[in-house]
Amino acid sequence: MKKIFSLLLFCFLTLTAWAEGKNLVITFDNGSTQAFLLSEKPEVNFGNDKLIVTAGTTTAEYALNEVMTFTFAETSDIKQIVGTPEFSWQDDAIVFSAPIDVEAYSADGVRLDISYTKTSQSTFVVLSSLPKGITILRAANKTIKICK
Repeated sequence: MKKIFSLLLFCFLTLTAWAEGKNLVITFDNGSTQAFLLSEKPEVNFGNDKLIVTAGTTTAEYALNEVMTFTFAETSDIKQIVGTPEFSWQDDAIVFSAPIDVEAYSADGVRLDISYTKTSQSTFVVLSSLPKGITILRAANKTIKICK
């Protein structure tokens, strides 16, 4: 009995460790994406022509005709983008190496109005201007999750 319990505990811990840093990613027909951490154990259901995802205390509904795919992907965070040619971290800002548009979303998928500065060579998003909680920035087909 102890061996079975130990084996089940090992499997659970392995699955939990695998889930850390992984996301369920939903891609929409307009090219945008929404990610849910697997460590939050997202539950996916279908009903009334909608894809319904429940993760923790958040429930999000998406029209099925707008969903292209849902897959698994690695998590991206600030530490992973430092030093890449497309992004850099400077003091309280994320700097994109091109003048691009930036979109921001809350953890439940609601689009946020944020201000950012675009110059002829780069784009700056000041992190202190973002709301408290989880904000997901999308720019140049990259997604960055920021927790404040």
